[in-house]
Amino acid sequence: MMIINKVNVNAMTLRLVFVFFVGCLEMCSSLTWGADLHGSDEFTQAAVNVSYIDSWTGEVFRSEFGEIARYGNGKIGEAGGYLLVPNRTHLHGCDFPWGIPHLPQPDTTWIAFVQRGGCNFDEKIANAARMNASGIIVYNNRDDGLQKMHISTNLKEKLVAVFVTREKARDWVVALENGTNLWVHISVGTHFSYREFRNINRTSILFVSISFIVLMVISLAWLVFYYVQRFRYIHAKDALARRLYGAAKKALASIPLRHLKAADKVAAPFQVLSTLQKSKERENAVQSALSLTKSMILFVFSHAS
Repeated sequence: MMIINKVNVNAMTLRLVFVFFVGCLEMCSSLTWGADLHGSDEFTQAAVNVSYIDSWTGEVFRSEFGEIARYGNGKIGEAGGYLLVPNRTHLHGCDFPWGIPHLPQPDTTWIAFVQRGGCNFDEKIANAARMNASGIIVYNNRDDGLQKMHISTNLKEKLVAVFVTREKARDWVVALENGTNLWVHISVGTHFSYREFRNINRTSILFVSISFIVLMVISLAWLVFYYVQRFRYIHAKDALARRLYGAAKKALASIPLRHLKAADKVAAPFQVLSTLQKSKERENAVQSALSLTKSMILFVFSHAS
């Protein structure tokens, strides 16, 4: 039972060491390559306030606000106006001029609302600027979340351009198709930066991570070797004790015994004395063998503990 308990404890210790080792590997991996998980070093969220206006009464019956959009690498600022979407033949905003029904007067501000795809972001922004839009919202054509638009240098200060998800744009498209007017105001939201990760020397991090992993491998190998040797030693000690006990039992069984009868009393006194002396010597030999066996067992157990 003692051996089984020790084996269970040792196995549990090895499992804990293995779990800790795997956790350290994951931590080192995330620390080393964490900066590559972000497509951009920094980005700025755009807070969008959308007001749903009844086209007949002009009353706002619904509004929503949140940091649901993301600025590109161009102009970051505020913009507002009616949200207008081109017709289906100019849905991506890649051709000029756009076919926008009910295009407002030049003194009325409006925000272009086009779909991703068909051309690059530069063409969409350039066409929106030529259409006198105050800003442009590009919505995703895939369900892969927000993206940071890449805008060329000569168009960075043209007008405010933000990017929204396909899910959010679907509600706006349905409202516009139903004849609801949408007033949109874009403002600057939270700025996120991951440049601090770039300032860390990756070579140093990689060296420290590899050194730590090597140290953990050596420690794990040493623990495995230690517990295997301990397990073998315990079994060898028990086997030796069983062999010594068997040898002592065999020695006792090999000693001849003589049963005295009533007729043996007439034997000569010196014969009786000789017989008793031999029996005493045999008894002393047995006691010596037992004492030696006991001493050896105690010696083995004392050194094992």
